[in-house]
Amino acid sequence: MSDDAGRAQQWPRSGPQASGKAGQPAGGRAVSESMVRCEYCGIHLPRSEALLLQGKTWCGEEHARLGGVQVKS
Repeated sequence: MSDDAGRAQQWPRSGPQASGKAGQPAGGRAVSESMVRCEYCGIHLPRSEALLLQGKTWCGEEHARLGGVQVKS
């Protein structure tokens, strides 16, 4: 067996990095999304997961309430 043949044989990899496509949709292109900051705690989260009330962004209803916004239940 030559050195090249020995190098080609490696342990199989598993997990999201195995295919080299971690975080990518089936189409193969990475999706980019804007991040926003919670007005109360300062955490950054994807815009699609944020709550927008009275022109401000919140990470959830509880922080909007704590920030002085009346949240309809």
